[in-house]
Amino acid sequence: MDSEAVPEIHSKQPGKITSCLDKLLPAGGAFSNVVTLTAVSLGSGVMAIPLSFQQTGVITSLLINTAIAFFTVYSVYILMCTVDKTRAVTYRSKPLPAPSLGPGWDYLAAFNMFIFGFGSCVFFVISVGSLLLTATDDPASTVPETEWVTGLWSLCLGCHYVPLSLPKEINSLRYASLLSCLFIGYLVVMVIIHCCMNALGPNKPEHKIDMFKSGNDPIVGFSMVLFSYLCHIDTFGLYTEMTIPSPARMSRDTAVAMAITEIMYILCGVFAYLEFGENMPSYILLTYNIRESPLISVGYALVGLAMCFIFPLVLQPARDSLYYCLSFHFDSFRNIKTVPMWIHLIICAVMSLVSMIMGIFIPKDNVWFSLVGCFCTGFIGFIFPALFIMYAGDWNRKQVGWFNYVTTYLTLIAGVASLVFGCGAVLYLEVTG
Repeated sequence: MDSEAVPEIHSKQPGKITSCLDKLLPAGGAFSNVVTLTAVSLGSGVMAIPLSFQQTGVITSLLINTAIAFFTVYSVYILMCTVDKTRAVTYRSKPLPAPSLGPGWDYLAAFNMFIFGFGSCVFFVISVGSLLLTATDDPASTVPETEWVTGLWSLCLGCHYVPLSLPKEINSLRYASLLSCLFIGYLVVMVIIHCCMNALGPNKPEHKIDMFKSGNDPIVGFSMVLFSYLCHIDTFGLYTEMTIPSPARMSRDTAVAMAITEIMYILCGVFAYLEFGENMPSYILLTYNIRESPLISVGYALVGLAMCFIFPLVLQPARDSLYYCLSFHFDSFRNIKTVPMWIHLIICAVMSLVSMIMGIFIPKDNVWFSLVGCFCTGFIGFIFPALFIMYAGDWNRKQVGWFNYVTTYLTLIAGVASLVFGCGAVLYLEVTG
């Protein structure tokens, strides 16, 4: 008697386009890490970084950007060393903060990650809203601006924010990250071209360009640069999804991303400063008239899309931090893969909707919003990484060597300085107006 035939199971093969894209940008590879970290950094600072050049001077700004980029790479390195040493899988895991720090440090880290991530979501909504308000400001139109903006915002929420926020793995967003980098790269090229056409050459208006500046303005510019390099919120998701995770590989990818980010910041800042001088606007793109040329119109559209694509890159860490806090009472939230899809969908949709509502009603110069951003930047970017590696065990001068010993303390000092100067800059701007 013949044995019962067992049906052969065929796995669904990816299409040709998908296969080509996966070869170009494989999940868990170095290229994927670089574009993701570059996108989240550029999205935070590319619009405002030119103002920091005007406030600090060209040479001072170059030195500040280089120093912050270096400490960003090093802080990511020691964070990954802590993850590797403690076998923790996320920033919010209990094994990451050593017991010597005392109970509750894991929830303090989760709280900071949630506040910063969700606040960044609101920031991106405000940025997109500013672009939409400028783009729809047509005196000849009979439709009020608010109706245009509300409709376009709803379209952004439905078509970009919620769907891109649903993936549970950050590598699912690597194609959106690549597009964001290309779109913001177009903005940098546009700034250079516009400067060459309107500010360089004979019979062009000349602006005073300072190499160094003193006073309170450099402190304000310093705080802007700090926020513009903070990519730590996505490093843990990328690290756990790497094909061969190691602190050396992660720091290498971070170094490449920060080098690209710094080059684009320098190009955008220098050429914008050459064109506008001391009349530098708060957000560089809003200075250009969208109806002046197709070059600028395309720039508005691409930067708006880039902000929508980067939105889920900062929402994911905020969502995961919320899940970690909920896991204290609900076991299903201990691992993102065990969260029911319908609950996951509702939480992502609610977070997107609330961030959009807050982005509509909170002004971009709200002092409390800025203070919270400075506070979280100092802790997430510098203070937590230094403390975690110090208390992870076997950390002393003989074990880690002079370079790591001194640089870790400098990272901690830089975090405290960023906290003090960042909050001081916000209060100074609030008082002086």
